Amino acid sequence: MRTFRDIRRTRLTALWTSCTVLCLALPLLLPMQAAAEGDWRANIGLRSEYTDNANRSETDKLSERQDDVELGLGGSYANRWVTFEAGYNASEHRFSEGSQEDRSLLQGDSELAIGQPTDPLDLVLSHRRRTVLNAPDDIDLLSNNDERTIVSAMPSARWRPTGVDLLMVRAQFSDVDYRFRPERNSERLGGSLVWQRQLSEISQLLATAQHTEIAFDDAPQADYEYRAANLSYQTTLRRLQYQVQVGYNESNPEVGESLSSPSYLIDVQFGEGANRWILNASQFITDNSTGSGNQGELGGFTPGDSSAGELDQLERTRAELRWTNQGLCVRCTTTASVYWQSDDFRDDTQDRDELGLRLSVGYQISSRSSMDLSLQRRDQEFEAGATDRSDFQEDRVSAGYEYNFANDVALNLFLGHHKRKSDDGNREYDENTGGLGLRYTF
Repeated sequence: MRTFRDIRRTRLTALWTSCTVLCLALPLLLPMQAAAEGDWRANIGLRSEYTDNANRSETDKLSERQDDVELGLGGSYANRWVTFEAGYNASEHRFSEGSQEDRSLLQGDSELAIGQPTDPLDLVLSHRRRTVLNAPDDIDLLSNNDERTIVSAMPSARWRPTGVDLLMVRAQFSDVDYRFRPERNSERLGGSLVWQRQLSEISQLLATAQHTEIAFDDAPQADYEYRAANLSYQTTLRRLQYQVQVGYNESNPEVGESLSSPSYLIDVQFGEGANRWILNASQFITDNSTGSGNQGELGGFTPGDSSAGELDQLERTRAELRWTNQGLCVRCTTTASVYWQSDDFRDDTQDRDELGLRLSVGYQISSRSSMDLSLQRRDQEFEAGATDRSDFQEDRVSAGYEYNFANDVALNLFLGHHKRKSDDGNREYDENTGGLGLRYTF
């Protein structure tokens, strides 16, 4: 006899498959005028890199050429009924000396909205795919990364009792899928109630109550319920936009003690023209199957998740401050950022803190050529109970030059140096890299 879990899994699997196919195929189904308007972009690239330490090891050093073929596709489309945005990068990786197995990757995001936020009903479908380190202290080699896909569907219904008040009911269905570790797969089914009040033309107040059930495919003992209540204020001024949210959230697992704590979200953007500041800070309860939900830019500097350890809930606290300046010189763009993230698990043997710093400078040499320099530092520390993890500090320096030819072909030259210090001597290394790439945009 089929259980409720089996029936739900069958229905959700069919829904996720349909959503994924629709999100990926929509660019081919939309009117050709979208491409003519320049809403879509694509590029293909070849990249060859030489490294003097392909294994990123202190003792087992190996010189190797690593070749990549990349295909990028992205863009957007909108009409009265549909809004669609997508950005994907597919790549094939080859290793001349066999330091790792050859491998293909697909990373990116897409979101399809049927209906508008002002309509009584709408549906939002999303697909997000990212690489995830196998363990938080693993060396960042391709072979030490898994791939996580999160597909979601969010139908909403709205009602306006007054001209300034909006009531909304929203359901959410999500599926989390790992390429190499299916035992970490999970499903999420829940809903939320939202009251929004327009205080003025530039500010609004939101109150939200949420309930979600989380089920793990291969570990039903790790299932839990999540509840949250939040109050949020948003405003938009000429030079300042910000959102402040405070609330409370809790998780109640099938086995073990519950986890509860205050939650908050702060999102501030300040400045205009050549000088801008962005501050993001948040605290929330999640689990190490979904983590932060594949958020953030591809190849971004913010910390990622890992697929190690027992399935468990955690309280994540994170903050990032970013500064961008284009006024130091006429052709310069300077970006500085710092982030901090702390994970507090129910099982304290997985607790950790991470701190990162980055400074990058870009210089426009001419209308066709540019160069950039980037400095990064990353520190990760684990609690004393995490006996199988090792603290480390990682530094990266990279420099690049790009020339754009008149026929939409770009040539890239790059150099890099990586250095890692660790409490585990087997995970320390120095690496020097260099190479070139060609990219055609159409």
